[in-house]
Amino acid sequence: MNRRKMSALDPLARQLTLSVEPPSLADTASDRERLVRALRPHLGDRTPAFALNALRGLGHAMRSGDWQVTVTLADVDDQPWIVHIEPGAVTERCLGLAVDVGTTTISMELVDLVTGEVLGTRLAYNDQRRFGADITSRLMHAEKRNGLAELHAAVLTTLNGLVDELTGAIGVTRQMIRAIACAGNTTMRASVTRCRSSTSTCSIRPARPCLPRHHCR
Repeated sequence: MNRRKMSALDPLARQLTLSVEPPSLADTASDRERLVRALRPHLGDRTPAFALNALRGLGHAMRSGDWQVTVTLADVDDQPWIVHIEPGAVTERCLGLAVDVGTTTISMELVDLVTGEVLGTRLAYNDQRRFGADITSRLMHAEKRNGLAELHAAVLTTLNGLVDELTGAIGVTRQMIRAIACAGNTTMRASVTRCRSSTSTCSIRPARPCLPRHHCR
């Protein structure tokens, strides 16, 4: 397998193992505040935002890990986000996907976010082809009843198939994938995110997407 490394490593997500100060009668700060304090040496004066699922599992992870946790930290527009929290020191790999969703084909790379090594690449035809070969056909189908849902399901079928191929070939699990960077034209991004306002406005001049490009990472 041809494995290569990225020239400059600036991953969208990284894992950090932290020791958190346990509560005491003299220190009754919340679990969230304790984790933010433990992150200060890594983030400086930046305050992280929390994904809801990460926040829900914070208390259990701290206590079951004996006040040691591994957090997955994502950097979006220079705003750190805590997207996943696990108890203890997690040693499994931290992986990411780079995806190019094209009208005809979809390409995907599995990347080690620690070393920058590209572990594998796969390419497949976009299953949306059955709804039309060009962008105009897809936009027209999106305006039909359940049309956008069908386009969404079709592209997810292709994406999930590629993920299964890559993880199976490399011998890793889906749970090790911590970040996805997804590129594509406005219509393809709308079908992946199932954003109806984007498919509607793209067919009207001047065409404007619902979300800016960087929100599709």
